[in-house]
Amino acid sequence: EKDGWSVPQSIGAPINTDSYEGFPSISSDGETLYFVKENIEGPQSKELRRENTFCYSVFKSEKLSNGQWGNPTKLPYPINLDCEKAPKIMADSRTLIFSSNRPGGMGDYDMYQSTLTPLGDWSNPVPLTFANSSQSDQLPTIAAEGDLMYFIYNNQDIYSVEIPMELRQFVNNIVQGNIVDADSKEGIPAKVIVRNALT
Repeated sequence: EKDGWSVPQSIGAPINTDSYEGFPSISSDGETLYFVKENIEGPQSKELRRENTFCYSVFKSEKLSNGQWGNPTKLPYPINLDCEKAPKIMADSRTLIFSSNRPGGMGDYDMYQSTLTPLGDWSNPVPLTFANSSQSDQLPTIAAEGDLMYFIYNNQDIYSVEIPMELRQFVNNIVQGNIVDADSKEGIPAKVIVRNALT
């Protein structure tokens, strides 16, 4: 707000429950909330089941017409497999990066990337081997230009790494500015139209 941050308010039901909900990430259009909650079914991996590992699953909730969040639904396989953490939906609202300790990783939690297809399905998650290590790799954030990724290494240090071209998200163009009256310098209502010069 004008004079600082407002007092935090609980997002309430149906997102919050008596269990754990965390790692929220909202799509750039503000219409979809991704987060994790307890994986009630437990991990599919027999090794993790033997260790009684506590796991999370990635869920999403769509914003309703009244501005409230709808009932959350668990993202299907291949997103949720064993223990998933820290989902982050990128600015294109189609690229999801999350951490998982699924079999075949480099150790502990590794980051994976999946893309929402035109049919509404998630592609097979690709391990981000350019950043993953034997330690825990989590909490990715991608620069607006889409070329650099920042993440937490070993639960303590912030690292940055250049993203290979084939794994970069869909290109986003950010236009920012102010439209003001030439004399008073006050902001004025305006309509901005973006067109493709080639079409």
